[in-house]
Parts: sequence; C-alpha cells; structure tokens
Amino acid sequence: MRKALKYAFVAAMVALCLLPLASMLCGYQGKNLENRPLAQEPSLFNGDKLNTQFPIEFDDYFDDHFGLREEMVTLINALTEAIFGDTLNDKVVIGKDDMYFYSETMGDYTGTALLSDGELMRAAKIIKLLSDSAETSGATFAFTIAPNKNSIYPEYMPDYILKATDETNRERLAGYLRELGVDYIDLYGELTALKAQADEKGELIYYVHDTHWNMRGAILFYRDIMDRLGGEYEPYDDSRLSVSYDYSGDLHCFVSPAAEGQFEDVSYLPAGGYEIADKKNPERDSVFETYNDKNSLSLMLYRDSFVKVLVPYISSEVGRVRYSTVFPYDFTDIGDGFDAVIIELVERNIPNLTKHLPTVYANRLEGIGDITGDVEAYGRCDKKKGRIFGCFDAYDYNPLTDTLAVMLNCGGRTYVYEAFPMLDSSMEVLAREHFGDAYAQSGFALTLPEDMTQGEYSFSFILLRSDTAVGSGELGTITIELQGGLPPF
Repeated sequence: MRKALKYAFVAAMVALCLLPLASMLCGYQGKNLENRPLAQEPSLFNGDKLNTQFPIEFDDYFDDHFGLREEMVTLINALTEAIFGDTLNDKVVIGKDDMYFYSETMGDYTGTALLSDGELMRAAKIIKLLSDSAETSGATFAFTIAPNKNSIYPEYMPDYILKATDETNRERLAGYLRELGVDYIDLYGELTALKAQADEKGELIYYVHDTHWNMRGAILFYRDIMDRLGGEYEPYDDSRLSVSYDYSGDLHCFVSPAAEGQFEDVSYLPAGGYEIADKKNPERDSVFETYNDKNSLSLMLYRDSFVKVLVPYISSEVGRVRYSTVFPYDFTDIGDGFDAVIIELVERNIPNLTKHLPTVYANRLEGIGDITGDVEAYGRCDKKKGRIFGCFDAYDYNPLTDTLAVMLNCGGRTYVYEAFPMLDSSMEVLAREHFGDAYAQSGFALTLPEDMTQGEYSFSFILLRSDTAVGSGELGTITIELQGGLPPF
C-alpha cells in the first residue's frame, strides 16, 4: 500500500511538471496582461547561418509562453502573499489594505533617489528651452508632473519602507521651473486637495492595483488643459460619473494575471465624436492625431501612460490633437500650427530629462558681444544628424542664470546657437578624465537648424553670463550637407 502511494505521488509530480508543456502542445494561448512585450518565438537559423543565441532565446520564449503560465503565476503569488504578505514579483510592493505600489517609485518615496541641485537645475533649463521653442512657433507651453501613487497615498505604504527625507525631485524641480518662468501645472497640489475631499466620501483617486490615477484624478488634468486652450468645454462633474467594479490594473496583472479584477473603475460618459487620423492605433502607435469639427483649437501633447485614459475626453473637445509618447521629445514639427504644447511626465521619470537630447533645432542668439576670457572645453559632432556635443569646465556654472552656446564660423560669417545643458554618452569618458567628479554637469549639446547653408564650419564653445562671456578655441569642424537658406544676419 505504501509503495503504491509513493508511485502515485511520483506520477502526480511528473504529470504536474509535464502539464505546462502538454497544454502548450495542445494549443494553449495565454494572454499578455503584464504591460510588456513578451519574448518572440526564436528561429534556429538567421538567414543561412545557425542562430547561436537560439538556446537563450528559446529559454526566454518558453518562460513567457509555457502552458498555464498565468494560472501558475497567480497561484504562487497568492500563496506567498497569504504566508509572507508579499509576492515574488519584484515590480510590486504590497501596501496596507491590499494597495499595490510600483517598485520603481520606491526611491522617490524614500528620498534615496534624489537628484543633485545641479541635475535638477539642468532639467529645469532643458524644459525652459523647450518652452522657448514652443513659444517661438506661436504656441503656449505648459509642463506638468503626474505624481507617483505613493506621493498621493503615503499612508498606504508598508511600515517597513521608511523615508530618509521629505525632499522630492518633483517639488525641487517645480521650484526651479517657477524661477525660470515656465508655466508649471501643479498636479500634486490639485490631487492632494481632491484626495482630502475623496477621503471624506470613502473614495479613491488612484486605482487599488494599478500605478495610475483613476478618472476622478485624471479629469483634473483634462480641465487644466482645456483652461489653457480657452473656450467652452464639458467639465465632466460628478453628476456624470459612472462606477463599475470590474477593473484589474497593471500591477494586478503582474501578480495575478489569471484572476479577474473586481476593483472600482470610474468614468465620465459619454465621450466621443472624434476621429483618429491615418488609421493609427492609439494602443500601438507612439504618435497619432485625432480631429473633430467642434472647433479650430489644436494641441500638441507629449505624454506617457497617465494620459491614456484621457484621450477620448480631450479629443472630443479639441479640434486637433497630436499625442506623442516619443522620448526624447521631438519638437521638429510643432510648427504645424498648434495653439498649445503641453508635456506630461510621470514623477519617477524625472531623471530621464537630462539623459537624452531632445530633437529641437537650436535657437540662434544675437548680440553676444566680446568674449573676454577662455574656458576649457572639448567637442565632437555628428555630421549625419547635424548635432554638436561637448563638455566644458563647469565648476562655477549655474544652469538657471548662465547660457551655453556654440559659435560656428564659415567664410567670415559667424553664427551662435544656444545649447542644451546635457552630457552625451560619447563624451562621458573625456569629461570624467578632465573634470573629475563634476563631469556630469559639464555637458552641452545641440541640433543645428535645417536652414544652415552648405559648407564646412569650425565650431567653438561659449559660456554666457550676465556680465561676461568666456569661450574656448576651435573644437572641431562640421560639414553641412543639407541645402538650405542662409540664416539672416
């Protein structure tokens, strides 16, 4: 009898191990609910050559696609949550009252991922230059930060996660933006006030098992946008609110992909009456446009996933909207007659602002005057993209008050263009070698305008202060190959 039980147990274990493969061979298809691209089925050959990465690629593919994967992930996470109060998914932190938080926001919450003052000042200056570019094209500009969920609901965070400081990148960046005169939409302040009202009613303005705000919170940003565009619009007050209890959430799908969500979802209905241009798919395409005949208003909205829920509402009220999730930001086509340019960025992504050069044609500077001193600088160019990168001795550089520029000379003609305060990765080794620990603050970069005439230009660096200008000697040359008009003098 005992031997029979042993055999039965072994048989059951073997069957359990083979069940995922068997279900996969029988055509089982799981759903991708984890908000990430799953590994693609690999090929044994790449063209006429053997794919040497096939074993690794197949392992990744099988991990993402084995039969009953969602059910097993859900079961294992449910067991670990019941026993240990946590899951095996490193993207999710379980808070009080079953509130889920995104692990990538923990550094912001604890204050262990604070940027330096110099980094935040450079981020603010970058936003200021984007604002200037938008206003040069005839559009108004605004910037906002969508707060992390634990910034609005810190009381639900687990007790074992402690704050090192109450300072945040969000608040400090907002202060620098205001100092530079950038129109900053304070969503944190608006959401905090709304949360106080919602708490009295027992309501939430962020989803329970999701990183994002629900429509109670999102509608505030919709109203901010419409207020800046002007004109009448549907405000969607609470009398239009519809409530259901069938929502899952992105974090829920990480932990329990096979379990149906039964959390509150809210919406303001109806929202419609617009069309999507060029057969684009808002779920898939990083850039798409919507239009309607309601008015002639136009909006360029750079956004992330927080704005996804607002697309039907904004598109129903604004005659033309272009949505873009492209990062670094591409400002080369904002001259297409937009009334407003608005950037929404989630709080956890603030550090990205100083890492990648936006695609923005440099602004030409006039009346530079005499250069009275010199500064150590190094540079290089990307001729194909018309970009110039460099680093300089930034020991006393103040991004809020100083201006970085590149001077170009060709055939006796001189042009000066403003640069972004960011260090390209190709210059990091050189900058570290010459400027030590301050190397990260030493970068400058720009994209030359398309209307530069053909020719070979020598370029040098200039640091402009209110009372003086210092520069470098010639750093290199760049050959302009695109035929364009000659910039005016």
